[in-house]
Amino acid sequence: MYAADVNWNKGSHNLRFGADINLQDINESQPQGINSYTAGPGGFQFSQGATQLKGGPAGNDYNAFASFLLGLPANAGKLRLFPDDIQTRMKAYSFYARDRWQVTP
Repeated sequence: MYAADVNWNKGSHNLRFGADINLQDINESQPQGINSYTAGPGGFQFSQGATQLKGGPAGNDYNAFASFLLGLPANAGKLRLFPDDIQTRMKAYSFYARDRWQVTP
């Protein structure tokens, strides 16, 4: 970011000029998933269904933990972003000029 201002007084005039230059470069390499198991590093989701008895009581967290111990995930995934990085470039330029005139000092 670059900014410059110039002020000049001449009689009853006060002149001011300026410029602002903003250059932004963003390089991002962060794939984002909707679920925790499809995030960038990947992951697993364990549910009660793999260790639940058919016709038995409703599943609970112990059934999900048993699924984890047995290595039976309900969902598994990894999000791959191709190309693997996102690049954004932006340039913004602004200029201004002002004349403040006073009848009497």
